[in-house]
Amino acid sequence: MSNNSLISFIEEYENKFVVIKKRFYYLENIFKELDETTEGFMFNIRGDVVYQMLRDSYSMLVIDLASIARGMIRKKGFFRKLPSYIPQLKVPSKKSVSKSCLASHGYKDLYLEAEILKYSLQAYERLFPDVLVQNRRNPNHEDIRKLKDRFHSICESIIDDRDRNRAHKYELPEQGKEPVKLLTILDLEKKFQKIEELMNDLRMVCSYTSYSSNDLNFSNSDRLAENIVDMILLGDHNTINIAFGISQDMKDSFGIYPYEYREEYYSVLKDNYKKMLRTRNEEEGRKFREEHQDYSKIELPDLPINFKIYIN
Repeated sequence: MSNNSLISFIEEYENKFVVIKKRFYYLENIFKELDETTEGFMFNIRGDVVYQMLRDSYSMLVIDLASIARGMIRKKGFFRKLPSYIPQLKVPSKKSVSKSCLASHGYKDLYLEAEILKYSLQAYERLFPDVLVQNRRNPNHEDIRKLKDRFHSICESIIDDRDRNRAHKYELPEQGKEPVKLLTILDLEKKFQKIEELMNDLRMVCSYTSYSSNDLNFSNSDRLAENIVDMILLGDHNTINIAFGISQDMKDSFGIYPYEYREEYYSVLKDNYKKMLRTRNEEEGRKFREEHQDYSKIELPDLPINFKIYIN
């Protein structure tokens, strides 16, 4: 197998962690905003449904993270397949780094190569310390097992939280078992950092590249956090508009309350979308006529309404 197949194998799991972490970003911002807004004071939760959805989203973050972790250490999982890539997990060398950099950039950069070699060896030491101590070129099955055990030690508390507090919380635990800690958002942040470091180390030693992730949510998580916190502490939008004086201002200025404008607003959106479809269909028809010169068989596409895609 080539290094390309190994990096593709690693990327498959990197992508899964990126998808799972999307929840983490907005949850982190919401909890931070809750702390900053309340400043330790007691508030009644008026938006109990939104708060329940927040808790459910947090539980799903733990459940999904536990699921991928458990899947990676089980039969046919990541660490059971990793031994087949042992030949590609060689100890980084000046020669291998130089060859890789030259292929990537097309020119020699001795400083860059020295830095990559330094960080690659540091990554390798974290992954397979015995290989370097014993002056071997590749890890063996025992080294892979120890790496799997290290990964399991990182994720064990996540799996326990999932099993006892989230997915099976209403099932009675076995007699004598101690309660399992509910992981906080700070706990999960540290877990993500350790998992991402391990995955990044593997990427570094086999391809001399690294990866990082950021907030991939379409919504602005900072601004969304403020809105969610307002809905939790104050209630729905109508209540918030009344509390902020927006409802009365709009009534005085336009003769209509915000909630009365909702149906009209969606009606305008739908009308605009229909106009956009007509323009789009006419353009498709024009291209068809230019290409085929056959006016008798033109069938304009009946495009489905999809606000997420077509309405700005």
